[in-house]
Formats: sequence, structure tokens, C-alpha cells
Amino acid sequence: MSSGQGRQTPEPPAGGARAESRPGKGLLVAALLLLVVEAALHQDSTLYRLRSVFAAGRALDKLLYVETHAPRMLILGNSRADNGFDPATVTSAMGAASPGPAFNLGL
Repeated sequence: MSSGQGRQTPEPPAGGARAESRPGKGLLVAALLLLVVEAALHQDSTLYRLRSVFAAGRALDKLLYVETHAPRMLILGNSRADNGFDPATVTSAMGAASPGPAFNLGL
């Protein structure tokens, strides 16, 4: 660093070469990375492998379960219904008035 009064400025590297800033290269790498990730996530094989992560995969699992195990009571709704109602608790609270097994199909 050069010494003088006030603010000190950094000296250039020994060879006199300065590193050039190229924002275009960084943007190109980011765009290519985004393209690869998007292409991977928009394949059915990814949805089947990571179905518990994606809402569409969880919905598919629930629909397949309901098709094979027909419940007598179906709880429908959004994520609040999905997270807020336990079918076993609902049927036990209904007691004798319960129509039978229940399933929470909240999405």
C-alpha cells in the first residue's frame, strides 16, 4: 500500500496485470445451472423419486391410497385441513356416530 496522508489505495499486482471483472461469465454460469436444475425437476422420474418433497407427489400418493382403501369419511381442504385434522381423532371424537374409517385428503 502506498503511504501518504489520508486514504491509502492498493497497489496493482507485481506484473502490472489487473483481474478483469466479467459479469457476463457469472450470469452465463448461473443461467446454465438454472437450466440444468429446471430440466431435471420437470421430469416424471424426478417426481416419482422425490414425491414426498413436491406437493403434486404427495397428492398423487394420497389419491392412489384412497383408490385402494375406500374410506367412509373423507376430509377435504387445503393445507390447513391437511395439517389440522387427524382422521383417527375425528372418528374417535364422533364415537358411535362415526361412519367408519376416515382419510385426510387435504392438499
